[in-house]
This record gives sequence, C-alpha cells and structure tokens, in this order.
Amino acid sequence: MQSFFWRNKSGFTLTEIIFSVLILAGTMIPIAAMMGQGFEGTKRDQRQIVAIQLCQARLNQALAVPFEALVSSNANITVSGATILPLGDVELEGFTFNVSLRVAERDVSYSYREVDVNAPNYAVDNPATWIFGPEKLLAIPANVAKVATIVVSWTERGTPQTVEMSTFKANLEL
Repeated sequence: MQSFFWRNKSGFTLTEIIFSVLILAGTMIPIAAMMGQGFEGTKRDQRQIVAIQLCQARLNQALAVPFEALVSSNANITVSGATILPLGDVELEGFTFNVSLRVAERDVSYSYREVDVNAPNYAVDNPATWIFGPEKLLAIPANVAKVATIVVSWTERGTPQTVEMSTFKANLEL
C-alpha cells in the first residue's frame, strides 16, 4: 500500500520557479534599458528633423525678402509693418529652437563660352553641330549677390546643436 505522503513528482518546486523568474528578470532588464535608449535616440532624431524642416521653411521665406531688406538678424524681418521672415525663439513639439539669419555680400564670377547659333549646320537638338567661341569671364559686383544662411540652434542635454542652410539671392532690380 502506498503511503499517504507519497505524491506524484510531476510539478515544479518553489525553488525552481524562483530561479526561472530570476533568470528571466536578469535577461529582461538589459533589454528594457536598451529600449529606453532607443526611445531617447528616436526623440533626438525627431528634434533634428524638426530643426531641418524649420530651417528649410525659413530659408524659403528668406528668398521672398526684398534684396535691400535681407540683412543679418536675430529678430523678425518686417517690410511695411508685416513680418515676412520670423526669427528668434520658436516653440515646436515642446522644444525651443532659436532661428537667426546670417547674410554676406558676395562677388560672383563665372566663365562661359558662347555658341554660334548662326553656323550653317547648327541644330538646337544636336550638340555635335554646336560651334563654341572663346571662353569669357563674367564678374558680378558684390552689391548684386548675397548669401543668406539660416541657422537653427537648440540645446540638448547641455550640448549646443545647430543646423545651417544657405542660398544665394541676386538683386534683379539693376
């Protein structure tokens, strides 16, 4: 006859369960820490993307500024009382970005070669028939061209971050 205390040993002991939970926790803690770092990296990338988009938008607005009014500034640029280029601090997605404009006048020069369009065999759609003249240099004075650079800056974890984009603007009113 079997003893009253004889039991089937097909289950788990409390010690086995505790050890398996400890092993599982030991592997899950580093994975959870990596997920937190990945989330923080994604947020940093998002701020970088927002800064690039803000920079591009302000650069497009800078192209609409009249040539004479396009000057270096940290404050809004207004023409006839209307703000046409907002600068300074901008709050986007819970973060503060500072937008400024840096402008420099530039001499512009380039070389070119004229094509003789009166040549007997000239065909506009066949470059093999084109006859080029001598190389010429065209120099444009500094008061005709400006380089506009939009600078978007912010501080992230105590480290200054910046994004810059530049474009040329020419005075076509000469």
